[in-house]
Amino acid sequence: MSSRTALKEKRLYPVLFMLILSIILTSILALFFELSKERVAAYQELSFRRDLIGLFQKQISGIDNSNLAMMDIKQINSIYESAVTELHIAPKQEIIYYQVKDGNQLIGFCYPFSMSGLWGTISLLAAVDVDFSTIMGIRITNQNETPGLGGRISEDWFQQQFAGHRFRAGNEFLTWELIPEKSVPQKEAIRQITGATISSRSVTDGLLMRLKQIYQLQVPAGSDK
Repeated sequence: MSSRTALKEKRLYPVLFMLILSIILTSILALFFELSKERVAAYQELSFRRDLIGLFQKQISGIDNSNLAMMDIKQINSIYESAVTELHIAPKQEIIYYQVKDGNQLIGFCYPFSMSGLWGTISLLAAVDVDFSTIMGIRITNQNETPGLGGRISEDWFQQQFAGHRFRAGNEFLTWELIPEKSVPQKEAIRQITGATISSRSVTDGLLMRLKQIYQLQVPAGSDK
């Protein structure tokens, strides 16, 4: 009888040990998460502000690509708070966008968009001019595309080619042709990433679709603004 009890205890001990160990480790992870949550949120907000300002660095006085990378938290926040105003699209107010000024001069708007990629959601910031007709720049802020293929949408050359591309003429929304990566840049065409047509098109088509939706929400029917 005692041998059976001992056998049960031997079998039970590893289970209890793993259960207790799991509880302890889970508690430690939860504690670290709570302790770092505010710091992570602050870092994400700073990254967002830096990315947004970076899209307008040629238009905002006193910053360029070289000194933007060197700016500390206080400098980034100072520029952001003086240049950027958060707005909401009526009537439901749930769509947020950003008005950007240099002093008293309106220089453009920035919209946070998300679209479906091959393996998940692609999130980006899109800067547009005051006429809501031309892209000033885009910044991919989050994506889960295939490393070395679709993941290359985060490369600078891919993002930078959008600047200066028109997307609207009157009430008509334009389309962008996808051309091979090594092609000479063309007007109203986007060089796609080799081997990643789906990811490339997710960005181009998703961006145009979101811009059209925003335009339809903001401009009265029949207007040719």
